[in-house]
Formats: sequence, structure tokens, C-alpha cells
Amino acid sequence: MILSYTFFQWMEWQVPFNMLCTSFLSFCAMLIIVVVV
Repeated sequence: MILSYTFFQWMEWQVPFNMLCTSFLSFCAMLIIVVVV
């Protein structure tokens, strides 16, 4: 019961977390490009 609740909670947070990671990675890549250039 707790496991299913945790799974649904993880599914609920998966999309915003992936968006956050993607924006963070793109920000790091842009920062590296600016520093190198």
C-alpha cells in the first residue's frame, strides 16, 4: 500500500523533475560554452 502510494507520488513528480533536470543541463551547457568562448 505504501509502495503503490510512493510509486504514484514518483509518477506525479517525474515530469516536473525531468523538466528541471533538462533546463539545468541546458543552463550548464550554455554556461560552459560562454566560459570556453
